[in-house]
Amino acid sequence: MIKDALCLGKRSVFTRHDLKLSFLIMTIGIFVSCQNSSTQRVCEPSTQTGCSNKQHCSVNEQGTPLCLDIPVQPKLSGQLCESSQECEVASGCIMDLGQTRCVSFCSSEDQTLGHEQCQSRFGPGSQCIRSVLDREEIGICTQPCILGENLDVPECFSGDHCAVPLGFSHARCVESGLRELNQSCSFDQSCVYGLTCVSDGSVARCQELTLATQTCALGQVARLLSWAQDPLTGKAYQSCWTDVALQSVSILGHYYRLDLNLHPANQSTENCRSLSHYPRTHPLELLEDQQSILRNDLLQEVKELLVEAEINIPGFWLDLNESNTTSCQRFDLTSEALEPTPCDLNLPTLCVYQTDSF
Repeated sequence: MIKDALCLGKRSVFTRHDLKLSFLIMTIGIFVSCQNSSTQRVCEPSTQTGCSNKQHCSVNEQGTPLCLDIPVQPKLSGQLCESSQECEVASGCIMDLGQTRCVSFCSSEDQTLGHEQCQSRFGPGSQCIRSVLDREEIGICTQPCILGENLDVPECFSGDHCAVPLGFSHARCVESGLRELNQSCSFDQSCVYGLTCVSDGSVARCQELTLATQTCALGQVARLLSWAQDPLTGKAYQSCWTDVALQSVSILGHYYRLDLNLHPANQSTENCRSLSHYPRTHPLELLEDQQSILRNDLLQEVKELLVEAEINIPGFWLDLNESNTTSCQRFDLTSEALEPTPCDLNLPTLCVYQTDSF
């Protein structure tokens, strides 16, 4: 009650005895506690209230709001920084996609206001997300960009390029890395300029993104980023793959990936290993009769992918013994039977491996 009266200015009635007892308690720690709690929201970063005319509201390394002097030569949102004291008004220096950058604040408590704030600063496609450490009331604006172009949106700073980060719903400026086309990538291993780290099943590779209206080359399958859209056209992005996960089929923890790069049978086992980092990778084995339903689902998805990739192939390699390539086998998609076949015949390879999930 004493703390409430001191901190919040509430009207309270005390007896003289109460005041004598509480004065000692107050001097020991209550007053200090009041100061600490009241400074937690000394200003509001999203609305820029609570600071003097020569200051702006930002955050420190712990995400606590505080008033800072307006810098003479401020860094703009998106630029790398070491401290919030470097950043422009209404922004602060926080960890963003593995780097400390100046980011603009917005209201995450009022999502409508937050998106209006972001779009007024950075144009259509900007979003307000909760990203300031554990401070859920403080949001930051994302800065959208146009893949392959810089039209009416902010240009990426030196060392960055426009891409769709893993899990994001829109393109934005990201740090350019060293991973080349079709190389594996992650948040910590970013792609070279112009490429995006794209996932397909449990595999993530550096790929070129295009709008979903464009056609992939013969022997490739378009994989949509259904969760990500171009901020101007609203159309989804896609990437073209020569090996793809069979997303709808899993049997007893086994997952399947179809390689559309045609190889002779004596290369198929090695090719299966190249499609995954998991050591248990091996070619597909013929399925048991009790798994006939999942087997039919697998065959149906394989056939659809072959049509989509414009490959008219009657079968694919499976269960090839590395030490014996003189008698090769394929699974015929028409008869759905295992048949002998010449080992130098070029066919897609269906690989199975174990992992937790796609």
